[in-house]
Amino acid sequence: MKKPHFWPISMLTAVLIYYLLEKFYDLWKTGIWPPQLPVLLVILTLSLGILIFIVSYLTSKSLWNDLNLFKKKPILGLALLLLLVLSAVVFGISFFSLLASL
Repeated sequence: MKKPHFWPISMLTAVLIYYLLEKFYDLWKTGIWPPQLPVLLVILTLSLGILIFIVSYLTSKSLWNDLNLFKKKPILGLALLLLLVLSAVVFGISFFSLLASL
């Protein structure tokens, strides 16, 4: 089974990061920062780190070839999927809250 290509996700992430950096530069020039910005950045960073860790674990070569995780340890597999979904939801909420506050 072939591994999926992640370049569309990488390109979309690069565009979103560029957009955020441009917004941060505009805020830095004006000197007006929204009060919830540090909290949103911490939540965004933590949820993105969890997402990257879980996706890299689930797409590792040994797991991708035979996906025995769900057969041998279904509780661990379900916990990983639940954590993946929850961190994706938290990432989405904090990202769009950050965009709305900018």
